[in-house]
Amino acid sequence: DAAATAKARLDGKAFDKRALKVAFDREGDSNFEAKVFFHNAGFGTPQATLREMFEEVGGVRRFELRLRQDGRSLGMGTCEYKCVRDAEKAIELLTGREVDGRQMFL
Repeated sequence: DAAATAKARLDGKAFDKRALKVAFDREGDSNFEAKVFFHNAGFGTPQATLREMFEEVGGVRRFELRLRQDGRSLGMGTCEYKCVRDAEKAIELLTGREVDGRQMFL
């Protein structure tokens, strides 16, 4: 299967002087169409602040702010909504919103 081949080939490989960690998504019940990627969030903006902003739009199923190995924010992440309509609404309402002095993009 292609996923297993990709995992075998990429897990542990060096990229940008760091080892990649590749794992299977064990949650398996994710709805790709209800998932929104965001970037340009302020590095100092707390995850709770960002999550609350996304929750204002609709029911959030999962929220992830990506972090560096040292725990600092990368300023990007994903939010999976309970329904596709809320994800579409988030893109419409939150794209370009300023948060802590930075314009966020979805």
